[in-house]
Amino acid sequence: MVELNGQQADALAKIQKWYDEQLDWADKPFRLFGYAGTGKTTLAGRVEEALGIHPVFGAYTGKAAKVLRSKGVDASTIHSAIYRPVGTAETQRALAKAKEYLASLEDQRADPVRHGWADAMELGAEIDETQEEIIGLEREARTVGFTLNPDSEWASAPLIILDEVSMVNAKIGQDIETFGAPVLVLGDPAQLPPVEGGGYYTNGEPDVMLTEIQRQAAESPVLELATRIRTGGGPDGVGLHPGDFTRVNLEAAMAADQVLVWKNSTRWTLTEAIRKRLGRPQGRPVPGDRVMCLTNNNTMGVLNGTQYDVIEVEPGPIGPRLLLDEIDSDRPPRWVNAYNEGFQGLQFEQMMKRGFGTHKGNRGAFTFANVITVHKAQGSEWPSVYVVDQSAGVVAMAAKEMSRAMAVDQGRRWLYTAVTRAVDHVTLARK
Repeated sequence: MVELNGQQADALAKIQKWYDEQLDWADKPFRLFGYAGTGKTTLAGRVEEALGIHPVFGAYTGKAAKVLRSKGVDASTIHSAIYRPVGTAETQRALAKAKEYLASLEDQRADPVRHGWADAMELGAEIDETQEEIIGLEREARTVGFTLNPDSEWASAPLIILDEVSMVNAKIGQDIETFGAPVLVLGDPAQLPPVEGGGYYTNGEPDVMLTEIQRQAAESPVLELATRIRTGGGPDGVGLHPGDFTRVNLEAAMAADQVLVWKNSTRWTLTEAIRKRLGRPQGRPVPGDRVMCLTNNNTMGVLNGTQYDVIEVEPGPIGPRLLLDEIDSDRPPRWVNAYNEGFQGLQFEQMMKRGFGTHKGNRGAFTFANVITVHKAQGSEWPSVYVVDQSAGVVAMAAKEMSRAMAVDQGRRWLYTAVTRAVDHVTLARK
């Protein structure tokens, strides 16, 4: 077991004091903040032993939950933990009736003949058919939407620990707090603030701020670069040296697990170039594509920034019906309705998002995810990341509205957030 450094040991003592005092848990979560490599997750993993409890762990994205699991923490996405699928009233009634019927059939196993069955085989066939019907009804329910689950494991948890909380918005945060459990949140104040809706937990001052980089983390080239960017310096003010970046190269970008950019126009240019190189049609998704959700849709139960693999596509006049498999999630694939505009270029995508609020319903805003912006990448990690370094553009735009020093800080935060999305390898590229 890794030995805690002085900062971490002090933080653990403060967490224990906060927990033992049981003061205003719902109104005051414990904010444990720290820079990349300071061991926030390591420390959170020691809370169970220190407090003598079994906390539940959650993260906004499947990627972040998977990272926690790789570190030995049994984590799930927040959404899967606190919400349950719901369908139409008819679907729910049919599902309840089928489950009730299945329970009655199970009770008849002891003496099937007395209950009117020819033999146990005939009863078994009826049970199998009913189970298949239930599976179908549950799948139908999942395609419609989600609601808060009062029977969630989190309702009886002694402590809820949330990682990568910058994307958690007020609605989700308040839903978590309805369970009445104490909440410990992990965040990194050097990252960009979320563009839309998030920041429910990161807008407050930290109870503990970790700044000391762990020895094993300091040996990582990714974290060495991230720390240099965070602390700044150098001719461009964001801590880069000439040897830190290369020229933009399409093949190198395609070899990475995720490509990150600043501008949406750059995102679309690279997306179309990659899909053309892959031989995929312009303007429409096909099986094998990766797509992401652009806007929360509570009715459908899809969240901004979540990525999916496309398994099947059924074209439609308004948009395709997609069978999507959520990446790094144990949920079964499900069918969703999307808009055509999300796959037809930046101008159409923007038109779709402007009109999306008036007709969310059971159709969602999706687009290709070969390339995404750094803002959309918040809360996620990939083994290898290819970053098109547009920090100079971030600084130039910010300088129109704030001081040069503040603008450089914005550029540094953008680049730091981009680099820390990589677990093992990051490539910085400039045109």
